[in-house]
Amino acid sequence: MSRYVGLDVGSISADLVVMTEEGEILDSRYVRVFGRPLDVALEQLDEVLKRFDEVEGLCITGTGAKVIAELLGVPFVNEIVAQSRATAFLEPQVRTIIEVGGTESKLIRLGRGDDGSVRVEDFAMNAMCAAGTGSFLDQQASRL
Repeated sequence: MSRYVGLDVGSISADLVVMTEEGEILDSRYVRVFGRPLDVALEQLDEVLKRFDEVEGLCITGTGAKVIAELLGVPFVNEIVAQSRATAFLEPQVRTIIEVGGTESKLIRLGRGDDGSVRVEDFAMNAMCAAGTGSFLDQQASRL
């Protein structure tokens, strides 16, 4: 069975999924990074690779992912592209994605090509780091 690993390294968490080619989710993890994104991401990968001896592919996305992708020699995927493809795969009817992350918010509008493929029609991101984004919401949720 072919297995694929996706890792999203952000400012708040490192999120990992292991899937089959058919889209079956074999493992998923959300781990807070507490200022150590590289360490946490590498620990997660180490644990997953020990558990799943055969991994066909690995891609990394997120604000902290370029360095990790270069270190490991694996593909880095732009966040807009990753979110668009994943959404189209999991929920093909979705046309708008709103993502509030730890340091930025995104609005992505999806469309369909003549061949039925999903494409990004437009996107926007906030200009000021962490201004009104998930970091604030995360802190307030922790306080509650």
